[in-house]
Amino acid sequence: MIAISPSDILTNTIGNFLGASILALIIWLLGNFIFRIPNLNGSWKFTILTNQTAYHRFKNLKLTYKVFIYQTGKLIYGTGEKILEKEQDRELKEYTGKYRSRIEINGGIRKYYIPFKRSKVTLHIVEEGEERKSSSLHVLTNYRKHLKGEFYSTIADQSGTVKWIKQIHFKSRLVNKFLSRIINNLATILYTKDYKNLKIQLDLTYNIFKKNLENVISKSLVDCLILAEDKRFFKHRGIDFIAIIRAIKNNILTNTLQGGSTIEQQLTRKLLRLYSRTYRRKIKEVLLASTVDYVLPKKDIPAVYLTTAYFGWKMNGIIETCKTLNLQINNIRPFHAASIIARLRYPEPQNCSLERKNKILNRTNHILALLQ
Repeated sequence: MIAISPSDILTNTIGNFLGASILALIIWLLGNFIFRIPNLNGSWKFTILTNQTAYHRFKNLKLTYKVFIYQTGKLIYGTGEKILEKEQDRELKEYTGKYRSRIEINGGIRKYYIPFKRSKVTLHIVEEGEERKSSSLHVLTNYRKHLKGEFYSTIADQSGTVKWIKQIHFKSRLVNKFLSRIINNLATILYTKDYKNLKIQLDLTYNIFKKNLENVISKSLVDCLILAEDKRFFKHRGIDFIAIIRAIKNNILTNTLQGGSTIEQQLTRKLLRLYSRTYRRKIKEVLLASTVDYVLPKKDIPAVYLTTAYFGWKMNGIIETCKTLNLQINNIRPFHAASIIARLRYPEPQNCSLERKNKILNRTNHILALLQ
């Protein structure tokens, strides 16, 4: 029988640990840099050029769209609008405000698990707002900051080339994900009761939303909410560290408690009724807000928040608000959408003063300017 000394055991243990760590690092590097699914989250502009069509007028037609893409895994969702149109022998036409046609995007990524082989992206686009509804298929190849490929449309059997160029990159960085996960775990330890209660409330609220309001809430409401309350919504995971740092700096300089709340934080505050204006409440709200991103699909969070938000007297939730203001929830124009979202900052009381009305109107105009 061979005797093994403690030093040999320690050496073998350290060797096994280092070997496992190096193997884990290699797997991580392969997964994140070579076999990684491309991240298409962000703001894009794409231009299509018609090469073939059954309608001569559309020959060499050039259209430009501005879109926002949200990606979860290999699935892609998005929305956008047409901003430019150029027909042959005609002047460039620019679309603004309510005259822009809207598009909805659904698609996916086919990742080739071969080094240096480019991924393929397939998108189905439905456009509404002009004389008729149309749909097109984009078959694209990923080239890091742009996509190139072909499109096929149901309008006059059009086909041609298309190029997507990234404008803003909403990249979920590893550090951001890592910090959010740590904060979420910390919340489960420090606020166990509130954490469990929040998960229950989120499940209940989301089930009501899926049953009654999914695909009903007007897109203009969601757009106004993100622009006015949380411009970096697609950049964070419930906690916007940049906004928090900015709020802390302003609080120190002005000696006042200012916001930096994400939509997830506002939803957490509403569901748990965290209304006291103290630093203790704010810390709890921030820590618990990370839970929302792990319970609900990111793309549904703004609409879910709208179902619970307080907009004023007899305006608790978007359904009651639309009834009070005599609006159709699924067909709200940008001005009315901006006016509703303005009431998040300035809730409308039963007897609304002229000063409060002016604040709501000024906030509405500010949100409309952001939409342009």
